[in-house]
Amino acid sequence: MLTLRNGVGALWVAIAWRAFLLGAADNELEALKAAANQCSTALEVANEGVVQEGKPYNVTRFKLDTKMVRYLLRYQSFLGANASENPRLLNDGASGYGMLQPHGYWYGNGFLDAALRTSQGLLSASQCEGGVKVLEESGQRAAFDLRFGQPGAGMVLRTAALAGRGELFVELRGKAEARFTLSATFHGYPLGFNAPFDRCVHTAAGETGNSGTNYVTTALDPSKSQWLLLTDHKLNADGKRSGQLGLVFRRAGVKSLRVTHGGNYVINVDFVGGEDVGALDFIVCDFDVMTIKGAEDKLAVLAKDSDGLFKRAFDGLPE
Repeated sequence: MLTLRNGVGALWVAIAWRAFLLGAADNELEALKAAANQCSTALEVANEGVVQEGKPYNVTRFKLDTKMVRYLLRYQSFLGANASENPRLLNDGASGYGMLQPHGYWYGNGFLDAALRTSQGLLSASQCEGGVKVLEESGQRAAFDLRFGQPGAGMVLRTAALAGRGELFVELRGKAEARFTLSATFHGYPLGFNAPFDRCVHTAAGETGNSGTNYVTTALDPSKSQWLLLTDHKLNADGKRSGQLGLVFRRAGVKSLRVTHGGNYVINVDFVGGEDVGALDFIVCDFDVMTIKGAEDKLAVLAKDSDGLFKRAFDGLPE
């Protein structure tokens, strides 16, 4: 009888000890989750004035640190009416809103251009001076605007980052007194600038290859894929290079989608919204060392989760 009682006692001690260990593991897991939730996103904005060819211009640098990726973005523009010279004299034909870190494969002189078209004319982000407005400087999200306007029309390029995530979230917003359409063009040089190249764009519906020395534009059906991977079959043949580029977009509002292969070097991706569609939303990705298939899989997951991510990135931001 005494032996039985001792055995039962030992059993209860073992059960209690196991429960304690499981509880400690659960507490540790909860602590790790809490630490992850406390991860903050920080935004640092620095502005400087410069003069080129007798024309003053402003350079604004945005440092975004999500604790997973550190981005350095730059916007530069001549002032006032001289901003029409931005593509020719300042930004190598691009918009001036560029990405410098983690590298410049999303083009440093302008990875994203935007325009609003009406029957009265064109409002182009590359040819007018944009105003900078910080929306949220730190916390679980950081966000800022580049704002462009002319009489009767206004356009906003909104950029946001989320704590603990590696993507950028971009929203192009517009309004006008007349009927209008929005367009956004991304410029990428996946995996680098040094040959040999074999540029290619992959989607869930297939792929478009390079065009040799020609500029060739291919229309894609936005309803058949919600993501695009800009890659290079030669530069990443073994999956050991960083710098593949990805886009996920909200299908609602996108009327047309085109990919231009420029001389087997630059890849341009053009989105055009439907008439009076007031916003186009994008997730911009920059992949570390990864195979092409691995990047495709990540984009597919992002596309599946995109509604919730867009909500976290943009909901509640001030106008």
